[in-house]
Amino acid sequence: MHPDSPRAEGVRFPNVNVVLGANGVGKTTLLRAAALATLNPMMGQSGFRPYTLIRRIQKGEEKYYKPIRERKTLFNSSLMLHKEVSFDGATYIDNLKSKFAIREGHQEEFISPIDVTPSLYIFNNQVDSSYIMQYAFFAVSYGAMRRVERLPSYELEDQNKQYSYRYSRMANLFDSRVVLTPLVTWLPQLPKREKKQILEIFSSLMPAKLEFSDSIDGREFNFYHNKILVPFDALADGHRSYIGWISDLLYHLHRANPKNILDVHGVVLVDEVDLLAHPTWQRTLVPTLSKTFPKLQFILTTHSPIVAASVEMANLFILEPARNGTAKLTRPDAEVYGLNAQQVLHEVFGMDSTRAEGFDKYLRSLMKKSRTGDRVAARALTQGLAFGAGEPLMLEDDSELAGIQKAAQELLEKA
Repeated sequence: MHPDSPRAEGVRFPNVNVVLGANGVGKTTLLRAAALATLNPMMGQSGFRPYTLIRRIQKGEEKYYKPIRERKTLFNSSLMLHKEVSFDGATYIDNLKSKFAIREGHQEEFISPIDVTPSLYIFNNQVDSSYIMQYAFFAVSYGAMRRVERLPSYELEDQNKQYSYRYSRMANLFDSRVVLTPLVTWLPQLPKREKKQILEIFSSLMPAKLEFSDSIDGREFNFYHNKILVPFDALADGHRSYIGWISDLLYHLHRANPKNILDVHGVVLVDEVDLLAHPTWQRTLVPTLSKTFPKLQFILTTHSPIVAASVEMANLFILEPARNGTAKLTRPDAEVYGLNAQQVLHEVFGMDSTRAEGFDKYLRSLMKKSRTGDRVAARALTQGLAFGAGEPLMLEDDSELAGIQKAAQELLEKA
């Protein structure tokens, strides 16, 4: 969903797209395809090297494919730009279409542009950098294996030289070895006014019980966790992962518009956005991002029912297996906003039960016995449904069993 599209009207979070799906169905591949669309047609000059983007031939499928030297993957992209984004610094184009191919030969993959937009300034990496920052649209992406390099081994200039600037913002999604930009390498050097805006936004994005201190211990920023001063490198993995990509995002937004990073329009792709986040944090994670950056379009993946329930049906996409190893995007059948995690797991994720598999089988065996009038089974079933494997349930009178048994069976059938 694009914030400027008619479908976004009236939606609580019009700049958010959340993709759900089982492991291996292609959520990361979907994000990479979107990232490649923002790189085209300057990919060949970006430092990007395609790898395993062409589907391998399975045993018995050889007759259905062309010789290996001719095999290729085709990409057709259509980019809907914000009205505030200029093209060539003057003319607005609402739909920028392009096409390219990734071809395979001699065990390597190569990029081949097919249909290139006549003017490339919106993609270009070679023209004057100030022109790029002003007119080239903004896109950044983060893979599930995102990490921040420990200082002093990180060198900002070395990172900038390795790839073109445009691809450096996307590289982590394709290569887990690409590290994110540490906050301490760029924030202290900013002019006072620019730093003030960054700090205000950064602080507003912090999860509960975590505060930014703006003090440096050695070569790391400090944070207050539960009011205790902790250096960045000593924070929990979940906090470091989140702070890492948020800091990197702020760095690139500042490069795009140093005067006001909230004026930047663009796309942010994040794989496993809830990575290592506690459930209480997951409830507010996506709404906070959406409200803080209303001009950025977020395309996120998750396995979390809590994240899914924090947005509306209009924000959700379900990636499902299709024929011949492909995948298809579908939408939820009903509204999910406000449902609890149990309901989302059943309605959206298709889970019949969230109980431990062995215990679920045990309960179902008790249900069958209780239907024959077995009072012991009925009591155990009620106990299991209410308390799991906890303390036994004490009843004042066996006459209570009939009503409880019926209610227990209904609950189990819905679970």
